[in-house]
Amino acid sequence: MISVRWRSVIFCCGGACLSLLLLAMGAVAVAPAFSPPRTAVINTAAVFKSYEKKKAEEEIFEEQKSQVRVRLETLEKQKEDLVAEIRLLKKDSDLYTQKMVELLGLDQDIQRIQSTELKDLRDKLVAILKEIRDEIAGEIKAYARAHDLDLVLEREIEAQIDAAGAGFNWPIVHHCTAELDITQEITDRLNDKYRAKRARP
Repeated sequence: MISVRWRSVIFCCGGACLSLLLLAMGAVAVAPAFSPPRTAVINTAAVFKSYEKKKAEEEIFEEQKSQVRVRLETLEKQKEDLVAEIRLLKKDSDLYTQKMVELLGLDQDIQRIQSTELKDLRDKLVAILKEIRDEIAGEIKAYARAHDLDLVLEREIEAQIDAAGAGFNWPIVHHCTAELDITQEITDRLNDKYRAKRARP
């Protein structure tokens, strides 16, 4: 028979083991359960390329640049003709002095267009493209919030291989189902807002 003392020891050990077991079960019960994140992918380069506002702004830029270049070419032709005329004049004549002043004015106009007007146009386009970039990023965030997405991944990046701009698209996400790709949805949302804004008087 087991003595009373040993029965007490066994009882205490059993109680301690049970307490440890319950404590472990409690720890497991309160551990956070991580669910798979609700994820989508997007090709922002494709959105950027298909955004109608970007196309419209680039067309405006090209038209304005073309107008400036026409003016520049006209001034350069005038300068060329004026230089040819000056070569035939006597350097001590009043007409020679007058034409040299005209030539100086043409040079200043040409330099102003080259250093200021074309640069201002490029700076304006860069600012607009940054604005469009921010609009795309904002639309992605708004879409993610509206659809309870935890994660939106970029689908691919462009890898440039030389200074001339040649390159290829390198996938970041190598495979996903069509349902996870929100590229077209974001493009449509942006274009719908842009059309609505343009339609307002």
